[in-house]
Amino acid sequence: MYSAALAEMESARARIMSDLKQQEAQTRLVYALEPLITAMDLAGYALLMYELDGSGIWPEVKTKWDRLLDASPQLPSFLLTAAKFVEDTFALTVGGVERSRRTIALGQVLKERNLGSEWEMLLDESDERPHPSPIVSAFAPRGLGVQEDLYALFIAEYLAAFLEEDVDLGHTTRLIAEEIARYRAERPVMGHDDGEEE
Repeated sequence: MYSAALAEMESARARIMSDLKQQEAQTRLVYALEPLITAMDLAGYALLMYELDGSGIWPEVKTKWDRLLDASPQLPSFLLTAAKFVEDTFALTVGGVERSRRTIALGQVLKERNLGSEWEMLLDESDERPHPSPIVSAFAPRGLGVQEDLYALFIAEYLAAFLEEDVDLGHTTRLIAEEIARYRAERPVMGHDDGEEE
């Protein structure tokens, strides 16, 4: 199913732009970018769940993105621009509602796995690392649950490697990248190697 979503990403964007040609430019853009944001968001979920469970579709998703970006060198910059536009634009879209629904469901999944007691983390009463994975630890619920859309995780952990080193990733993505880096800088949990040297 993810392969289909990725394959249709660009054609869906073009179709929406065409269907909304009578609307103002910003409205057309907000809705036309949703297929791209959704593809990145779902990839972020694939990565997070792979880190959480140690298995899943992330390797296949990554391979598909590798091929797509190798064939389209300008696409990473376009995707980042799209993400920053969506982050900076208030609009109630079907895609935005679905992302909110997914983050609520993710918060419940993490809570069921006993990751990030919301009140302890809200009150800063626990220094315990939520999970061996820096990525999972960065997304453990805090106070009001998971607040970030996972397209930002995809950008921080994957897409950034295809961008200029000093590029502005946008506020949300930068915060996620910094939080993951903070956990990576800590000594790994015993029995877990997150791939970073100390």
